[in-house]
Amino acid sequence: MIPRLVFLTLPFVLLTGCASLPPGHTVDERDPWERYNRAMFSFNDGLDKAVLKPVAQTYEATIPEVIRNRVTNFFSNLSDFSSVIHHSLQAEPKPALESSGRFVVNSTVGLLGLLDPASSLGLARTNEDAGLTLGRWGVGHGPYVMLPLLGPSSLRDAVGTAADMRMDITGELLNPDSAERIALTGVRVVDLRTRLLDIEKGVDLISFDRYVSVRSGYFARRERLQEQGETR
Repeated sequence: MIPRLVFLTLPFVLLTGCASLPPGHTVDERDPWERYNRAMFSFNDGLDKAVLKPVAQTYEATIPEVIRNRVTNFFSNLSDFSSVIHHSLQAEPKPALESSGRFVVNSTVGLLGLLDPASSLGLARTNEDAGLTLGRWGVGHGPYVMLPLLGPSSLRDAVGTAADMRMDITGELLNPDSAERIALTGVRVVDLRTRLLDIEKGVDLISFDRYVSVRSGYFARRERLQEQGETR
């Protein structure tokens, strides 16, 4: 569903041409496609302000926090299953076993992940994905790239995102074009966008150039996750 939407947005962004660079601009060697990326950033930002952000704000204002937390737990549990795969691919048996334990406990005792009893048992959550797995085996970030709808990425992580979409457990349970799968994807996007609302406020307060702040924040987070994996 999302990959199809990504390809549908590309012609509209390409028609806008390349964005101009701000006065006093400093070149970042990680971002050789900056003009295109800024155009895509503006496209995503406009779509977010028109659709995603208002929906997320309404969701936060109308749905009780306890229910929102259950929704977040459910999707985090699906991510735990992905972490099992990636820890295994990274030759990390102990974290793979812990993530497996989290997924089994939360999927059963935790009512399909709505609750998180695994954390009370000392089974810590880790965030692993295909991009981090590629990095574990020496693949560098590559150029920074702003993806349609999906936001900031690197070339390596964009390839990883495509792989993770193919491995999504919901794809094994639901038809990709089914109403249930589309609804589940929509709720997942809204849940993620809602959790970014508070972070966004901080970025807006300190940022002179939101594009640069998002880019810097993206690389900082990915490097931190990579370092955490290397110290396990």
